[in-house]
Amino acid sequence: MIKVIFAVGDRGEFGYKGQLPWDHCKVDMLHFMKYTKGCTVVMGRKTYESLPLSGLPNREIVVMTNNRDKVRDRNLPCISTEFLSGGGRSFPDFLVEWQENGLGGDLIVIGGPSLILDALKVADEVSLSFIHKDTPEPFDHDTFMDIGILNYSLFSRFSRDSRNTPERFEDQPLVTFETWRVRE
Repeated sequence: MIKVIFAVGDRGEFGYKGQLPWDHCKVDMLHFMKYTKGCTVVMGRKTYESLPLSGLPNREIVVMTNNRDKVRDRNLPCISTEFLSGGGRSFPDFLVEWQENGLGGDLIVIGGPSLILDALKVADEVSLSFIHKDTPEPFDHDTFMDIGILNYSLFSRFSRDSRNTPERFEDQPLVTFETWRVRE
């Protein structure tokens, strides 16, 4: 199964200076850890560089990049590095090779934006978190994700859950989790 997981602010805020635009959101991080545990996560180089030095325990990491040296500099566990630009490869090309080599299993794309857009063309499921800000201004951001990218003719919302009390942590934003599945 091909899955995509990402979080945005209410206005599509996606990133800021190589990090998430909001402070550490415990509820969303717990959701991310539970959703991706035991799976292979696929990400671009910048997402890989934003990981903590401990990496993502209990997950296999695949980095799709055209700059292998920067991936090696991090020295985090990584099962393979795929190149997008040199050979003109795309995420669907990678999937074909992944399946032909019998690696199979669930793949979860976690970012960045261009890889998410590529993966949405072939995804079976999308986990989308909305991080709600208590004030009317948007989060500071330099990267935007248009939530209209979910092709509603291909996907239908399977579930929606807003987490407030008792799961809401003190001084943490409200988070709405949506799961979208490909229409049958």
